[in-house]
Amino acid sequence: MAIKVYLLDTNIASALWDLNNPNHHDARLFVGALGVDRVYISRFVVAEILYGHKVFAGSDPSRRKIIEDKMRAFPLVKDVDKHTVEPYSDIRAALFGKYGDRDREGRMKKKRPESLVDETTSEQLQIQENDLWMAAIAVQHNMGFVSDDKMERIKKVWPAFDLIPWKPSPLTS
Repeated sequence: MAIKVYLLDTNIASALWDLNNPNHHDARLFVGALGVDRVYISRFVVAEILYGHKVFAGSDPSRRKIIEDKMRAFPLVKDVDKHTVEPYSDIRAALFGKYGDRDREGRMKKKRPESLVDETTSEQLQIQENDLWMAAIAVQHNMGFVSDDKMERIKKVWPAFDLIPWKPSPLTS
């Protein structure tokens, strides 16, 4: 039996590394229960956290440094590689097939590939591009994807996507 491994979304990774995050304790407990040697982040998490720090430059520089040092020291990082493009394109095509623009008869409005690329927005598919890439990495490596994002549309079109919520629902807590 294969050992289960996990990919963390930005929302849990940032809570894990930020001592002042109100969810820090819960994130540490959750990751500890998974087994820290089986938990990965993607390069997208690193980019999203650095982006957030640059956009909100008014935040405490010492706090940012601690978070960035912990993030850079995290040993298990997954990158996009030549094998990630298949699950990415499969999931995105499934999302587009179910939620893309159609005419009154139910046919796709756009036929040209460049129109499909340029005009299919994250708003339309209801998933941000980075989250789609992280989902593809998780599918590629048969990892559980730990997030508090619902990602309902991916689950509808790709049932094998193993989404693991890390925060208890208000109804279950």
